[in-house]
Amino acid sequence: MLKAKKGGTIMLFLYLFVFSYNAYYQNDFGGSSLGVGGAPIGLNNSVECGLYNPAAFASAEKLNVFAGYKLTKGELSFVLAPEDTASMDYAFPDYLGVSLPLGEDYFLGLSLSVPYKSASEQVSEIIIPDSSVPEGYREISAEWRNGIRFYSLNPTIGKTINDKFSVGLNMAIFWVRSSSFFETVGYEYSSSNTMDKYGIEPCLGLQYKASDIFSFGFLIKKGFGEAYKENYNGTVSSIESDESLPLVLGLGTGINLKNKIYLNVSGEYMHWTSAYSVGEWDSDRYRNIIRLHLGGQYRFNDLLSLSTGFYTEPSPITFVTPPPFDEGSYDQMFLTGGVGLDFGRVALNFSAASSALIKKDPSLREENHFNLSVNYR
Repeated sequence: MLKAKKGGTIMLFLYLFVFSYNAYYQNDFGGSSLGVGGAPIGLNNSVECGLYNPAAFASAEKLNVFAGYKLTKGELSFVLAPEDTASMDYAFPDYLGVSLPLGEDYFLGLSLSVPYKSASEQVSEIIIPDSSVPEGYREISAEWRNGIRFYSLNPTIGKTINDKFSVGLNMAIFWVRSSSFFETVGYEYSSSNTMDKYGIEPCLGLQYKASDIFSFGFLIKKGFGEAYKENYNGTVSSIESDESLPLVLGLGTGINLKNKIYLNVSGEYMHWTSAYSVGEWDSDRYRNIIRLHLGGQYRFNDLLSLSTGFYTEPSPITFVTPPPFDEGSYDQMFLTGGVGLDFGRVALNFSAASSALIKKDPSLREENHFNLSVNYR
């Protein structure tokens, strides 16, 4: 019989949570959006904003085709055992989509997220029975590998009510396949597990353009209807669960100064405790959080623009054994920056975000994101 050290068990929980959390609620897709601090709920100067607030697609007056690519490098460690550190690598096409106006008042949007790699690795020590040693047990090395593929189809419909007000509805249809592999080093033992999750997540977005300077946005979304299919060492089983995704309320404002300076201020409240009141994990292992975003873009001329900002990434996780555990230990704050090039029909945006520059504890969690997007219109 194999026993993992305490750190290994909790690390596995953290991996599964971090992957699912990041996959469902990416805070940083879109080269233009990430540069201004992410999640521009009230800003509508880019078609990418429609990926955060579906009502923002109404700002597209002609056909837009957009695509993005994201690369992430990071590390995650256990709060009570920093030596148990895992590397996290994500590299995937962030999204591929189109925004199509239908007449003067209606618009149609469609985006697809298809990651092809998202993985972490950890080398730990485990305890195995061994009668040849005095204690009857000995420690050997073991490798943990965890990965996830996240697929999401996002059809969006909307309507421009008047010159100031627009509304949009997005229905995300997602499929998540997570996998884990455990193998000892120098000992004949291995274990593998894959799990599929399915569900939908409707999102209602509103946007109000108060003037040529100020615009405001609001969104509400709630995912539900997850089902599971698990394959553990060749044994397939189906699991029904009432577990759901958190309720998200978002509010933001965008400021446009003389078509040269764009400012983004926004935030999201995420109600996690009701999402996990039943299902895979208990609600007392989570807390409700608020994420904040602030950033701006300066357009030098028709070709070049620069952006900078920051956003907070509180961790909703509160569970760990043994105590004590500071529930904010895995909180992060990201500094962002970006550059945009507009060639008329084609716009390119490159941006980066890092929590390595401002971090609560450098031994626990650190991520660096790089994003490249292209928009053809």
